[in-house]
Amino acid sequence: MIYLCGSGIGCVDNLTVKAKRIIEECDVLMIWYSTPLDIVGLCKGEIINCSELNLQETVEIMAICHNEGKIVVRLHDGDLSIYGCIQEEIEELDKRKIPCECVPGLSAFQVLTSRLGKELALPGISHTIIITRCNEDRFPTPDNERVMNLARAGVTMLLYSSIREIEECYRQLSKHYPQNTPVVLGENLGSAKERIFHCALNTMVKTVKDNRISLNTLIMLGKVLGPVEYTEGRILGDKNYKK
Repeated sequence: MIYLCGSGIGCVDNLTVKAKRIIEECDVLMIWYSTPLDIVGLCKGEIINCSELNLQETVEIMAICHNEGKIVVRLHDGDLSIYGCIQEEIEELDKRKIPCECVPGLSAFQVLTSRLGKELALPGISHTIIITRCNEDRFPTPDNERVMNLARAGVTMLLYSSIREIEECYRQLSKHYPQNTPVVLGENLGSAKERIFHCALNTMVKTVKDNRISLNTLIMLGKVLGPVEYTEGRILGDKNYKK
């Protein structure tokens, strides 16, 4: 059996129960250079570092191990569904008629919001959350999904892999978000090097440069991150609650 598994953020504590179990029980664990050592240490089987392997080489190892009857876990950072690279692996496995199972992981934005003690969607304040990247030069992006176009909605926005383009990110966001929009920067979330910075949109670039914030940082912005007055939501069990 082959598992494509999200390793969560930073450490063993952020693994799901299922992810931890299959890592402990697998015959082969395929890791990336950034996989934390405490997660690697859970595996009692063979460890293969895929950092220097291309797609075909990686899938070929999976296929060989599968044909030998071994349980293989291919680890991916964070959650599989957000800016991962599982689609091409799944398609290559499908060509070989090899089944696989996807196991979700904890994403950086979930860790950051838990640190903040914040809801990203509050009644009457923000109902929508956008997850995107401000790196159109490095990744093909439809024009209507460029940050400056998404920003028109003014909703809560999460930006992955965008610190390298922080000045361009500010330029696009500032076309539609007020300069005093709250911003939170979460660096190396879930690790011993975790740092969290609070600023406004108009000081975001300065905050990144002054603190030498690394590329492994999530940007979160929106009025929901600041002090707001919101409409109290109904909860299940309330006799007045309506779906």
